[in-house]
Amino acid sequence: MSVAGPSLPPSVQAFVDAALVVGDLGLPQWYPEPGGIDAFQVGYRSHGHTGEDLSSEAPGQWHPAWLAVAANYFRDPYFIDLREADAGYPVWWAPASAGRWTPSPVAASIERFGALLQSLAALGDDPGAMLARIEREPGTEGAPWREIRANLAEAMDAPEEEEPSAPVDPAHWTRGALVLRDAGARRVEIAQCLVRLLGVAPARALALLKALPLELCSGFQTHLEADLRSLRALGATVDFVPAGTGDTGPVASPPHEA
Repeated sequence: MSVAGPSLPPSVQAFVDAALVVGDLGLPQWYPEPGGIDAFQVGYRSHGHTGEDLSSEAPGQWHPAWLAVAANYFRDPYFIDLREADAGYPVWWAPASAGRWTPSPVAASIERFGALLQSLAALGDDPGAMLARIEREPGTEGAPWREIRANLAEAMDAPEEEEPSAPVDPAHWTRGALVLRDAGARRVEIAQCLVRLLGVAPARALALLKALPLELCSGFQTHLEADLRSLRALGATVDFVPAGTGDTGPVASPPHEA
Protein backbone atom coordinates (compact mmCIF):
# COMPACT_ATOMS: atom_id res chain seq x y z
CA MET A 1 0.00 0.00 0.00
CA SER A 2 1.25 3.47 -0.82
CA VAL A 3 2.52 5.49 2.15
CA ALA A 4 0.29 8.33 0.96
CA GLY A 5 -2.83 6.22 0.39
CA PRO A 6 -4.42 5.52 -3.00
CA SER A 7 -3.54 9.01 -4.30
CA LEU A 8 -1.61 12.10 -3.30
CA PRO A 9 -3.49 15.16 -2.01
CA PRO A 10 -4.14 17.50 -4.97
CA SER A 11 -1.78 20.24 -3.77
CA VAL A 12 1.01 17.71 -3.24
CA GLN A 13 0.39 16.07 -6.61
CA ALA A 14 0.52 19.49 -8.31
CA PHE A 15 3.86 20.26 -6.64
CA VAL A 16 5.37 16.92 -7.69
CA ASP A 17 4.03 17.23 -11.24
CA ALA A 18 5.49 20.75 -11.63
CA ALA A 19 8.98 19.42 -10.74
CA LEU A 20 10.49 22.91 -10.72
CA VAL A 21 14.29 22.93 -10.73
CA VAL A 22 16.01 26.21 -9.81
CA GLY A 23 19.72 26.86 -10.24
CA ASP A 24 20.96 26.56 -6.64
CA LEU A 25 21.85 22.94 -5.80
CA GLY A 26 20.39 23.35 -2.30
CA LEU A 27 16.91 23.75 -3.78
CA PRO A 28 14.91 20.83 -5.16
CA GLN A 29 16.72 19.06 -8.00
CA TRP A 30 15.09 15.60 -7.74
CA TYR A 31 11.41 14.74 -7.77
CA PRO A 32 9.44 11.46 -7.78
CA GLU A 33 8.86 9.99 -11.21
CA PRO A 34 5.19 9.71 -12.29
CA GLY A 35 3.61 7.09 -10.06
CA GLY A 36 6.89 6.70 -8.19
CA ILE A 37 6.21 8.41 -4.87
CA ASP A 38 6.84 5.18 -2.94
CA ALA A 39 10.12 4.52 -4.75
CA PHE A 40 11.21 8.06 -3.87
CA GLN A 41 11.04 7.20 -0.15
CA VAL A 42 13.97 4.77 -0.49
CA GLY A 43 16.84 5.98 1.68
CA TYR A 44 14.47 7.92 3.92
CA ARG A 45 11.54 5.72 4.94
CA SER A 46 12.96 2.41 3.68
CA HIS A 47 16.35 0.74 3.30
CA GLY A 48 17.68 0.75 -0.26
CA HIS A 49 18.91 -2.86 -0.20
CA THR A 50 16.65 -4.77 2.16
CA GLY A 51 13.45 -2.73 1.81
CA GLU A 52 13.28 -2.58 5.62
CA ASP A 53 10.90 0.05 7.00
CA LEU A 54 13.10 2.65 8.71
CA SER A 55 10.28 4.85 9.97
CA SER A 56 9.77 5.29 13.70
CA GLU A 57 8.20 7.75 16.10
CA ALA A 58 11.43 7.84 18.12
CA PRO A 59 13.24 11.20 18.17
CA GLY A 60 15.68 11.62 15.28
CA GLN A 61 14.03 8.92 13.16
CA TRP A 62 11.97 9.27 9.98
CA HIS A 63 8.40 9.63 11.23
CA PRO A 64 5.78 7.33 9.65
CA ALA A 65 3.70 10.41 8.68
CA TRP A 66 6.51 12.07 6.71
CA LEU A 67 6.51 11.95 2.92
CA ALA A 68 9.50 13.05 0.83
CA VAL A 69 8.29 15.11 -2.15
CA ALA A 70 11.63 16.41 -3.47
CA ALA A 71 15.35 16.43 -2.71
CA ASN A 72 18.22 18.77 -3.38
CA TYR A 73 21.27 17.74 -5.42
CA PHE A 74 22.82 16.16 -2.34
CA ARG A 75 19.69 14.06 -1.71
CA ASP A 76 18.68 16.04 1.39
CA PRO A 77 14.89 15.61 1.41
CA TYR A 78 12.13 18.17 1.28
CA PHE A 79 9.11 16.55 2.91
CA ILE A 80 5.63 17.06 4.32
CA ASP A 81 3.82 15.64 7.32
CA LEU A 82 0.61 13.94 6.19
CA ARG A 83 -1.00 14.88 9.53
CA GLU A 84 -0.77 18.58 8.62
CA ALA A 85 -3.42 18.67 5.90
CA ASP A 86 -5.39 21.42 7.65
CA ALA A 87 -2.34 23.68 7.52
CA GLY A 88 -1.85 23.12 3.78
CA TYR A 89 1.07 20.70 4.25
CA PRO A 90 3.96 22.87 5.48
CA VAL A 91 7.27 21.86 3.88
CA TRP A 92 10.22 20.66 5.93
CA TRP A 93 13.87 19.89 5.15
CA ALA A 94 16.57 17.84 6.87
CA PRO A 95 20.18 16.95 6.00
CA ALA A 96 20.51 13.31 4.98
CA SER A 97 24.08 12.88 6.24
CA ALA A 98 23.59 14.08 9.83
CA GLY A 99 22.95 10.63 11.34
CA ARG A 100 19.52 11.66 12.60
CA TRP A 101 16.61 13.53 11.07
CA THR A 102 16.31 17.08 12.40
CA PRO A 103 13.55 18.90 10.48
CA SER A 104 13.82 22.58 9.63
CA PRO A 105 10.81 24.56 8.35
CA VAL A 106 11.02 25.61 4.71
CA ALA A 107 7.61 27.00 3.74
CA ALA A 108 4.22 27.56 5.37
CA SER A 109 2.53 25.30 2.82
CA ILE A 110 3.43 23.21 -0.18
CA GLU A 111 1.51 25.58 -2.44
CA ARG A 112 3.52 28.51 -1.07
CA PHE A 113 6.77 26.63 -1.64
CA GLY A 114 5.76 25.79 -5.20
CA ALA A 115 4.90 29.43 -5.88
CA LEU A 116 8.27 30.56 -4.52
CA LEU A 117 10.14 28.06 -6.71
CA GLN A 118 8.14 29.20 -9.72
CA SER A 119 9.03 32.84 -9.10
CA LEU A 120 12.71 31.96 -8.63
CA ALA A 121 12.73 29.95 -11.85
CA ALA A 122 11.35 32.97 -13.69
CA LEU A 123 14.37 35.03 -12.57
CA GLY A 124 16.75 32.84 -14.55
CA ASP A 125 20.42 33.02 -13.57
CA ASP A 126 20.30 36.36 -11.73
CA PRO A 127 21.59 35.56 -8.20
CA GLY A 128 20.88 39.09 -6.94
CA ALA A 129 17.24 38.97 -7.98
CA MET A 130 16.85 35.46 -6.56
CA LEU A 131 18.38 36.51 -3.23
CA ALA A 132 16.08 39.54 -3.02
CA ARG A 133 13.05 37.36 -3.75
CA ILE A 134 13.97 34.87 -1.04
CA GLU A 135 14.55 37.66 1.48
CA ARG A 136 11.02 38.96 0.84
CA GLU A 137 9.53 35.52 1.56
CA PRO A 138 8.45 34.99 5.19
CA GLY A 139 10.01 32.00 6.94
CA THR A 140 13.25 31.80 4.96
CA GLU A 141 15.61 32.59 7.82
CA GLY A 142 16.61 29.05 8.86
CA ALA A 143 18.19 26.02 7.23
CA PRO A 144 18.44 25.30 4.36
CA TRP A 145 17.81 28.91 3.40
CA ARG A 146 20.93 30.20 5.16
CA GLU A 147 23.20 28.16 2.90
CA ILE A 148 21.16 29.00 -0.21
CA ARG A 149 21.37 32.71 0.62
CA ALA A 150 25.14 32.40 1.16
CA ASN A 151 25.56 30.64 -2.19
CA LEU A 152 23.63 33.35 -4.01
CA ALA A 153 25.54 36.13 -2.25
CA GLU A 154 28.82 34.48 -3.21
CA ALA A 155 27.68 34.20 -6.82
CA MET A 156 26.91 37.93 -6.80
CA ASP A 157 30.41 38.75 -5.55
CA ALA A 158 32.22 36.40 -7.92
CA PRO A 159 34.22 38.25 -10.58
CA GLU A 160 33.16 37.80 -14.15
CA GLU A 161 35.10 35.11 -15.94
CA GLU A 162 37.83 36.42 -18.18
CA GLU A 163 39.34 34.87 -21.22
CA PRO A 164 42.32 32.74 -20.14
CA SER A 165 45.63 34.42 -20.85
CA ALA A 166 47.52 31.13 -20.96
CA PRO A 167 46.94 28.32 -23.45
CA VAL A 168 44.41 25.70 -22.39
CA ASP A 169 45.99 22.47 -21.17
CA PRO A 170 45.51 19.99 -24.06
CA ALA A 171 45.11 17.18 -21.51
CA HIS A 172 41.77 18.70 -20.47
CA TRP A 173 40.48 18.01 -23.98
CA THR A 174 41.34 14.33 -23.91
CA ARG A 175 38.45 12.11 -24.89
CA GLY A 176 37.58 9.31 -22.52
CA ALA A 177 34.94 7.88 -20.21
CA LEU A 178 34.00 7.91 -16.53
CA VAL A 179 34.13 4.38 -15.16
CA LEU A 180 32.46 3.57 -11.85
CA ARG A 181 34.41 0.84 -10.06
CA ASP A 182 32.87 0.89 -6.58
CA ALA A 183 29.72 2.66 -5.33
CA GLY A 184 30.87 2.93 -1.73
CA ALA A 185 28.47 3.13 1.21
CA ARG A 186 26.03 5.72 -0.20
CA ARG A 187 24.62 3.46 -2.91
CA VAL A 188 21.18 5.08 -3.06
CA GLU A 189 22.71 8.48 -3.82
CA ILE A 190 25.06 6.94 -6.39
CA ALA A 191 22.04 5.21 -7.97
CA GLN A 192 20.34 8.60 -8.30
CA CYS A 193 23.41 9.85 -10.16
CA LEU A 194 23.07 6.87 -12.51
CA VAL A 195 19.44 7.81 -13.11
CA ARG A 196 20.61 11.21 -14.31
CA LEU A 197 23.70 10.10 -16.25
CA LEU A 198 22.30 6.98 -17.90
CA GLY A 199 18.63 7.88 -18.19
CA VAL A 200 17.50 4.69 -16.44
CA ALA A 201 14.81 4.09 -13.82
CA PRO A 202 15.84 4.00 -10.12
CA ALA A 203 15.32 0.23 -9.86
CA ARG A 204 17.51 -0.32 -12.93
CA ALA A 205 20.17 1.99 -11.52
CA LEU A 206 20.35 -0.03 -8.29
CA ALA A 207 20.61 -3.24 -10.29
CA LEU A 208 23.50 -1.83 -12.36
CA LEU A 209 25.49 -1.21 -9.17
CA LYS A 210 25.77 -5.00 -8.88
CA ALA A 211 27.53 -5.22 -12.25
CA LEU A 212 30.57 -2.98 -11.77
CA PRO A 213 32.76 -1.67 -13.29
CA LEU A 214 30.33 0.43 -15.32
CA GLU A 215 30.91 3.09 -17.96
CA LEU A 216 28.81 6.11 -17.00
CA CYS A 217 29.43 8.64 -19.74
CA SER A 218 32.03 9.67 -22.26
CA GLY A 219 33.37 12.89 -23.72
CA PHE A 220 36.12 15.41 -23.14
CA GLN A 221 37.74 15.29 -19.71
CA THR A 222 36.98 18.93 -18.99
CA HIS A 223 33.26 18.28 -19.54
CA LEU A 224 33.25 15.29 -17.19
CA GLU A 225 35.13 16.84 -14.27
CA ALA A 226 32.00 18.04 -12.42
CA ASP A 227 30.42 14.58 -12.43
CA LEU A 228 33.74 13.01 -11.44
CA ARG A 229 34.05 15.31 -8.42
CA SER A 230 30.42 14.82 -7.39
CA LEU A 231 30.65 11.03 -7.48
CA ARG A 232 33.92 10.99 -5.54
CA ALA A 233 32.41 13.34 -2.95
CA LEU A 234 29.72 10.70 -2.37
CA GLY A 235 32.41 8.10 -1.68
CA ALA A 236 32.40 6.33 -5.03
CA THR A 237 35.53 5.01 -6.72
CA VAL A 238 35.37 6.45 -10.24
CA ASP A 239 38.10 7.13 -12.80
CA PHE A 240 38.47 9.07 -16.02
CA VAL A 241 39.89 6.60 -18.53
CA PRO A 242 41.31 8.11 -21.74
CA ALA A 243 39.93 6.59 -24.92
CA GLY A 244 42.08 3.92 -26.54
CA THR A 245 44.25 3.19 -23.49
CA GLY A 246 42.69 -0.19 -22.76
CA ASP A 247 42.78 0.57 -19.04
CA THR A 248 39.11 0.08 -18.35
CA GLY A 249 39.09 -3.70 -18.05
CA PRO A 250 35.75 -5.46 -18.62
CA VAL A 251 33.21 -2.64 -18.43
CA ALA A 252 29.44 -2.78 -18.83
CA SER A 253 27.84 -0.09 -21.00
CA PRO A 254 24.06 -0.16 -20.38
CA PRO A 255 21.76 1.28 -23.02
CA HIS A 256 19.78 4.40 -22.14
CA GLU A 257 16.13 3.85 -21.38
CA ALA A 258 13.49 5.79 -23.20
